[in-house]
Amino acid sequence: MPDDNRQTLGKVGITVFASATWFQNVSGAEAGSYNRLTDEDLNYFHRIVGQNGVKTEDLDHYNTDWLNTVSGFTEVVVSPNSVDQVSAVLSRCNERRLAVVPQGGNTGLVGGSNPVFDEIVLSLERLNNITEIDPYAGVVECEAG
Repeated sequence: MPDDNRQTLGKVGITVFASATWFQNVSGAEAGSYNRLTDEDLNYFHRIVGQNGVKTEDLDHYNTDWLNTVSGFTEVVVSPNSVDQVSAVLSRCNERRLAVVPQGGNTGLVGGSNPVFDEIVLSLERLNNITEIDPYAGVVECEAG
């Protein structure tokens, strides 16, 4: 692999790869026996999370990690705004054997929340509420987004 397609971070020598295709070719990773997303799936997701909770355009932010070194190939981002919606989306994906990558703030440094193949990105960005504050213990409980 040419050096311009990777970046070594710090003294620990973590290598971040700029291409999911390269990762697949080198690691031997295969997409597995997952189904492809259909219009019926998209309609289902729209019914569960609403029109604002399903994105099929302008997905670079979700496909690319925070350091702009790892890129994926998702065709859809589903953003639930409740635990019940997360459960319904994941149930559908499980029933239909649709691959999913969960994504919180997409601020990781090693591309772990980026799709490698064409996984559905389950963005938790709309789960952004503070649910409890305990000022005596100095603890804040909040949602994942």
